[in-house]
Amino acid sequence: MATSGESSIMELQAILSQEPFSFDKSEKIKLVSRYLVENNDESYIHYNPNTKQMNTIILSIFRKLTGKYTIFTEEEEQENFEFFCYVREW
Repeated sequence: MATSGESSIMELQAILSQEPFSFDKSEKIKLVSRYLVENNDESYIHYNPNTKQMNTIILSIFRKLTGKYTIFTEEEEQENFEFFCYVREW
C-alpha cells in the first residue's frame, strides 16, 4: 500500500494480483478493490480507479471480508495435506 496512508483502487488491483493473494480474474480484482475503497453507503458510485481510501479503513474492511484464519507453518500445511489425502482415499 502507498506510504501516504491512502491507497487507490488501481493500487489495490496491483496488490491483489500478486502473491500472497494472486487473484486470477481481473473482474474479481476490480470488484474487491472497489469494495475496499468506495463508500458502500451510497446508492450510486461513479467508477474512478484513482479514488482513494485511508489504509486503516481498507484494512478494517479487508479483515471483515476475510474473517478469522490460521496461518500454518510448512510442516503443519504438509500434515494437513497428508491427512486430507488420506481422508479422501478412505
